[in-house]
Amino acid sequence: MILTLITLACSGPPGEAAAPPTQAQSAPLAPSAPSVITLGETVTLMSEGGLSVERQRWLWAPDDGQPPINMVTYRARAPLNARLSVRPSEGVAPFEALLPQEELAPWVAINGGFYEEGAMGLVVSGGKEHTPLSPRGGSGVLFWSPAGAQIVHRDDWRAGPPEALQSIDRLVNAGASVVKTVGGAQTARSAVVVGKEQVWLVISAAEATVTTTGVGALQLGAAEHAGPTLGVFADYLLHSTDAVTALNLDGGISTQLAAVIDGQRLVVTGQAGTINAVVMRPPAGP
Repeated sequence: MILTLITLACSGPPGEAAAPPTQAQSAPLAPSAPSVITLGETVTLMSEGGLSVERQRWLWAPDDGQPPINMVTYRARAPLNARLSVRPSEGVAPFEALLPQEELAPWVAINGGFYEEGAMGLVVSGGKEHTPLSPRGGSGVLFWSPAGAQIVHRDDWRAGPPEALQSIDRLVNAGASVVKTVGGAQTARSAVVVGKEQVWLVISAAEATVTTTGVGALQLGAAEHAGPTLGVFADYLLHSTDAVTALNLDGGISTQLAAVIDGQRLVVTGQAGTINAVVMRPPAGP
């Protein structure tokens, strides 16, 4: 089933942090004719214990006269009581170095937050704070406690949860986009989404930049139009998940996702390392 959606630019609240310095920027474009997103069929690739990995193809028709771009998303979803953890690193590391051992499956992991010489914002793992909250680290904080995952503005963060990650920037809040600009860099994207009933780990890229390198192994390439703009990505999340809140992750050349579920392995590798990773596991048993 194909569903065509019209996406509109949304304005975020005052004080929403600027886009990250690690991504190339274009001058914001004035709103014009809306872009069009066409969602394709969702295919479940693997599933175990309430944790599923899916692929969805979609089409983005930019409003600036560019030809439509075929996009592909790899995403994991689990119930709201899924367990999330942050896997930190002392420095920038290959993504696979931050992944859990396969015998601890099932799990899904996604690249973490932005970095300069180290992580740019709050990182809490196993109850230990590795780096503190920082205004430069982004407007959003993802955290997990036994009550479940939440995404809040950094001003609303209160220490206590055993797992937390700050990143640049919130994409969705209260079920609406908080991205201020229409234009901007077109690059691969990654995000964590907390929805009404599900938690999602999502990466999206232009399908032409994705290469199969082996069984269950994919490589994201660098290209001029390697993915959606930030605003289009926020709208895509709103229309393709049950998003209530969503937090942008490093993305770009660091976009990566891996899963080991039901004896199968999937690894989507980017062009660069990452400073940390977020891991999602099924809800704990009784």
